[in-house]
Amino acid sequence: FARAADPSAFWVSIVEKALAKVAGSFEKLTRPLDPSNSLQALGMLSGGAPLQVNLPPAGGDADAAWNALQTSWDTPHLKGVILDGSTEALRNKTAEAAARGIVANRPYCLLTSCTVAGIGRMVKLRGFYGEPEWNGKWSDRDPSWTNQLRSFLNYSDASDGSFFISFDDLCVNFS
Repeated sequence: FARAADPSAFWVSIVEKALAKVAGSFEKLTRPLDPSNSLQALGMLSGGAPLQVNLPPAGGDADAAWNALQTSWDTPHLKGVILDGSTEALRNKTAEAAARGIVANRPYCLLTSCTVAGIGRMVKLRGFYGEPEWNGKWSDRDPSWTNQLRSFLNYSDASDGSFFISFDDLCVNFS
């Protein structure tokens, strides 16, 4: 089922077959995406041991999550977030998040995080190209962007799947 943008790229099929061998069958690769098997897949692809840090909607502490994120930049870990819409407690958040451009049960890569004077904690995420992007505060067309801030954060206004979001909004919209 896996494909690469280049139809002559055969390595994708080989990786998929190897993963099916590890999982036990191709059928086991068709499980719905949820945080536990997403973490397992990231661990298999990266060779690292995944670490899950819950954000406030999933019962976590925002400051502890920020500290874990800042510490993780010094390690070779992959970083990502997801809105887990598979749990009953978070199902009602999926419609709200969709209205803001967030797709539930879809992983987003964390590209960078920083504290900006006068603004607060910010993160840059990347979703899948062609899917909706965050449309709240600090989205691509938000009027809050200044030329100085654009330059400081190396910001570009493009529909490329990446976007900035405040850490507070991240804690509200992701689990």
